[in-house]
Amino acid sequence: MSETKILLTEKEMPTKWYNIQADMPNLPKPPLHPGTKQPVGPDDLSPIFPMGLIEQEVSRERWIEIPEEVQEIYRLGGRLPFAGHAGWKRLWTHRRRFIISTRG
Repeated sequence: MSETKILLTEKEMPTKWYNIQADMPNLPKPPLHPGTKQPVGPDDLSPIFPMGLIEQEVSRERWIEIPEEVQEIYRLGGRLPFAGHAGWKRLWTHRRRFIISTRG
């Protein structure tokens, strides 16, 4: 399978993410807690994800500002500088890809 790479200048790089949920007539059902089988809330997710990420996941806003820290990573060239770097890992959700620090 061939890979397509699109290179953007700093001016062309996005500063906001599009949130498809803002335009969905029927929202997806919330994920269920594996133990209680009830919809998960922020308290269930906070041991795993930072609150900023949780807020993005539950937001119904059409455009979500990309945090400056993430924009800095984009300006460095996306994933390439972090390949094999022990201090960073990629986090995929069903809608977005994040690169997060694993250092404290």
